[in-house]
Amino acid sequence: MNYVQCVLARKSKANETITLVSFIPENLAKLNEVLRLRKKNVWQEGWVVKFVGSKQYTQPYSRKQIKAHRRNTGDSLPKHATTLF
Repeated sequence: MNYVQCVLARKSKANETITLVSFIPENLAKLNEVLRLRKKNVWQEGWVVKFVGSKQYTQPYSRKQIKAHRRNTGDSLPKHATTLF
């Protein structure tokens, strides 16, 4: 499944515009499409796709990519305690 980075917007209860940048499945990434998003097992209605990016990703920021990056850069190695005198 391909994902596309999009800008989503909706109106809050106080009639303010809330915007969100997120990767969504390519088949849902259509300009002015109205979506439902889930946050902490609660569905939020009324998110409108305002901008659709042009680049497609197979899995945005997958756990495998993050682990591989940490291994390659040494970020996954244990940290050594230092003492300053």
